[in-house]
Amino acid sequence: MGGGGIMSDENDKFKYLNTPMVLYKGFMEDFQKVMYNVGCFAAYSKGTHISASGKIDEFGGFKLGASHFGLKFIHFEDAYFNGEKLFKKYENESLPYTGISYKTFQEFFFNPKTELQKIELLAFLALKSIQGNKSKVLCSDRFMFGRMDGNSKSIEFPEELESEIIASYWTRRKRDRIINDLQKDWNMKYYSRYMKGFYFSFSDKVTLYDLALYAEERKLGNLERKNSKMQNEARRMALEKVHHY
Repeated sequence: MGGGGIMSDENDKFKYLNTPMVLYKGFMEDFQKVMYNVGCFAAYSKGTHISASGKIDEFGGFKLGASHFGLKFIHFEDAYFNGEKLFKKYENESLPYTGISYKTFQEFFFNPKTELQKIELLAFLALKSIQGNKSKVLCSDRFMFGRMDGNSKSIEFPEELESEIIASYWTRRKRDRIINDLQKDWNMKYYSRYMKGFYFSFSDKVTLYDLALYAEERKLGNLERKNSKMQNEARRMALEKVHHY
């Protein structure tokens, strides 16, 4: 396993390893290395809060941070230095974060997964990073695919994606398969009827009806603003014509 590896542990299944989405770059090409980096970063990040009290050094904090998430690194010192390097590389950057539960982390790290299962996890993590603390969000395919590739911003064309595997899913059929499986397996509510982009939510408090109502209200508001703008423009042109008589 990349960088020394991680041993399985059944503890702390429902805690989340929060990291910048950029750490998932290269996930489709070497997902175990990426997951190892995610574990190192999360343990080091947690460790910095523990060691901030001054009662324990950073390495001791890292060990407690790893224990907090149920992570058992085969080579703790290597994992510590890797986590330190990654944390310091991104700590001063304003980056979108995402979180993966230890249960899911463990499931993907230790068990064989198909390419489709990996791409769906990546889409889930990307959309979670886009949703952030909001309950309902408007998104576009370009934004979703860009974030899956570890970018903070949207992209315009699949050629901009670094991962050829992610780019290969830039088709209507494959994209729809991802969205359908996220709704079926990842508790995503999705609504996109007659609109650009799509609204989504992973919140347990948001129903599909809530999401549809939210989307339609905003679509109606946008239409009213567009009609008002068109009427104002038509009135302006009409007045200019009248004044020329």
